[in-house]
Amino acid sequence: MKRVNTGLCLSLCVPVAALADHEPFTVPVRDEKTLIDFSVAADQVNQAAHLQVTAESLHRPLVVRFSASVMLTDDVYGGADIGFRYEPMRSGPFVGLGVFYGQNEYCDDKPVRPGDPQTTEVCDPELELAVFPEAGVNLWLGKRLRVSVFARYYYATSNIVDGYNMYGISLGFK
Repeated sequence: MKRVNTGLCLSLCVPVAALADHEPFTVPVRDEKTLIDFSVAADQVNQAAHLQVTAESLHRPLVVRFSASVMLTDDVYGGADIGFRYEPMRSGPFVGLGVFYGQNEYCDDKPVRPGDPQTTEVCDPELELAVFPEAGVNLWLGKRLRVSVFARYYYATSNIVDGYNMYGISLGFK
């Protein structure tokens, strides 16, 4: 693993450096088999933008992915997923399988009192578990930059929908 001298050390770092035989304070740097990926996607149900940040292990052909995501809409959506992709080559098609877990909050306008035309927004939070197969294509632009397109189908446990498609594009940095 590579190490880099930070050049900046807070007061709490001094005892750590002293314990390390007076070596400068160092932090590990991610290795060449790790990729940070930023995705933008849309689904057919909410028709909203999904933003996702992913850390990915590039040990081909089986790639492991950990992600955090948020959906930009009037409803609140956030969660995390773990997935695996089979990538037989650096640039080319892939298939994958993942599991998403997060909280959705569905909001509706409901009458203040039965028969009253005045409404108020009522939000019902709900935990959701979904399994998704995916397929897509990776295109490496040099040694450190990757562009990918993907399609997923989420089999959801939500009471609102049984499942939905999602399509996206991502930019990865190694």
